[in-house]
Amino acid sequence: QAVILAGQYDAVITNPPYLNKFDDKLKKFIQGNYADYKADLFSVFMYRNFGLCKAGGYTAFMSPFVWMFIKSYEALRQYILTQKSISSLIQMEYSAFEEATVPICTFVLRNVQADYSGTYLRLSDFKGGMEVQRQKVLEAQATPGCPYRYTAQQDNFRKIPGSPVAYWVGERFVEAFERGKSLKEIANPRVGLQTSDNGKFLRLWHEVSFSEVEFFCRDATDSIRSGKRWYPHNKGGSFRKWYGNLEYVIDYKQNGKLLRESEGASTIPDNLVFRSGDTYSRLGSGEISFRWQAPGEVFDSAAVVAFPEEENEKYILGLMNTKIVSVMIRFIAPTINTQPGDIAKVPVILCNEQIETVNKVVDENIDEEKEDWDSFETSWDFRKHPMV
Repeated sequence: QAVILAGQYDAVITNPPYLNKFDDKLKKFIQGNYADYKADLFSVFMYRNFGLCKAGGYTAFMSPFVWMFIKSYEALRQYILTQKSISSLIQMEYSAFEEATVPICTFVLRNVQADYSGTYLRLSDFKGGMEVQRQKVLEAQATPGCPYRYTAQQDNFRKIPGSPVAYWVGERFVEAFERGKSLKEIANPRVGLQTSDNGKFLRLWHEVSFSEVEFFCRDATDSIRSGKRWYPHNKGGSFRKWYGNLEYVIDYKQNGKLLRESEGASTIPDNLVFRSGDTYSRLGSGEISFRWQAPGEVFDSAAVVAFPEEENEKYILGLMNTKIVSVMIRFIAPTINTQPGDIAKVPVILCNEQIETVNKVVDENIDEEKEDWDSFETSWDFRKHPMV
């Protein structure tokens, strides 16, 4: 067995084991020898198998396709993209593999860095099991201009933050990351406070006396001067663009004095409390949606808020709600938990001659969505249903 393992081969083909919970002995071995690839055993096997293959030879794998996108496998992607060559890859439909519901791909890598375009098949939309996948592969081979067949230069993947294997994007998509500034440079997004005890500090707005809610704070001094106990609270919420999801108030009397003294709680800097910005819900399985956070709100860890300069606030909000940014975010953060560091990578190209026009459109969208939100009794600004 040692002689076999010590040899090098023209081709190495395997379906590596999938395992991410290790016993102590295996965990120690992987940590000591393959720390960069420890997210899953299949990642370790992929890296190790290159050592069994001759320079210029080929390795072929079937594995979960999470290695193509998720941050945990970024070191593996960087290794492949800088030292190996993707010859071909087939990304299958999520449940194509009948034996188990595993999001898989099958791919061939050349054990050398070569300057040529790889071939990729995107079969994600074709349901019906492995036989349908097989037929679609044959169809792609026989059909010039097949719409789900792509060619891509892998150097372009490294131009996108995190180096996702985004083989189906166009040149202008990649160019945006090269030309634009990151959102972090313009409006560094961040999560909000943690109460450590929501039952103590949070209420639905209709559970407290309306006269005890302060809606018009602009800074910490206003909060101290006000003397009121409850303040509008941004807690993320469901999919909704432009405006809304304002259901909670937070006990933030005297600029959060009681909260700051609470064990396990964390607050946000005074210069960000009650400040307007662009916000989204950190957790969500569907398309991401951005809203305007009006002045006077406090936000918590379920929400993320970006704080651009005031003159760019609406422009950035308009950009973040576009289809193209939605696609970018799916590459950068393909999980249900979209962190501020993920959003911070979105490229921004400020077009000064368009700012006024964009701001006007965004203001109109906010006004329309506020009117819609206020049409129901869940809004504290509700007056009368529009159908009455």
